[in-house]
Amino acid sequence: MDNTKPWFASQTIWASLLQMGVGVAVGLGMINAVAGTTIVAEGPGLVIGLINAGLGAWSLYGRVRASKTLTTV
Repeated sequence: MDNTKPWFASQTIWASLLQMGVGVAVGLGMINAVAGTTIVAEGPGLVIGLINAGLGAWSLYGRVRASKTLTTV
């Protein structure tokens, strides 16, 4: 049995790409982490942080659980 899979079938790859996308969107100002001047102002930043943490955990889980090596094609 072949113990490989294509790169695009990897959960680790997809979670990492999504995490990078969120980081780039925040960096470019596409996702605004400001919503007022009270405690609510921390909400969007917290949500973005939780999304990034969740995607990072998904990446780590995918890598630990992986049983096949990736092929480039």
